Amino acid sequence: MNRKEQTENTRKLIVGSAMKIFGEKDFNLASISDISKNAEISKGIIYHYFENKEMLYLECVRISIDGLSSYLEKFSIKTSSVESNFLDYINYRHQFFVDNPDLKNVFFNSMLKNTHNLSKEIALMKENLDKINLNFLEEMISHVELRAEITKDDALQIFILLQNAGINSISNSGKRYSPDEFMVEQEKFIRKSIKIMFYGIGVEKKC
Repeated sequence: MNRKEQTENTRKLIVGSAMKIFGEKDFNLASISDISKNAEISKGIIYHYFENKEMLYLECVRISIDGLSSYLEKFSIKTSSVESNFLDYINYRHQFFVDNPDLKNVFFNSMLKNTHNLSKEIALMKENLDKINLNFLEEMISHVELRAEITKDDALQIFILLQNAGINSISNSGKRYSPDEFMVEQEKFIRKSIKIMFYGIGVEKKC
């Protein structure tokens, strides 16, 4: 093994260990000592590759976001039903996290738990993922005949507001959700949001 390969393998070992630790613990509770012990290497070696815990954490978050983004880019619409396509998209995303549990934990912990001061850095990392999600929404809305007073941009904003409201409601509920529990609650809210957005909130009363 040459020096370059050894360097790359050591870096992968550190990041893999960090993925596990950051997936199991809040950012503030996880430590470089935990990561070094899990990887069975010294803390000095970790600091040789990463300046501090924040930089190592951001690398783990970046990998999880980039992995999900690349996966979602391969999603293809298969039906003419808007609701079915939304649910297919959710299920497709869910499968990525089933196949990559460590990435799932880091992804959701970074988005939901306010235990770090890295929100701006993470938001920048999410720009491509946000664009992918927005492109999907635009394509779905293009299949819907909108009311005369509603533009495509209006529809996009409405759905984004509903989705953000759902995330905030779940995050601020006071309950401590695991990533799996959060995904279940988010799916429930998205199902309701889709029905409200496209079918309204009430039914006409029969006289």
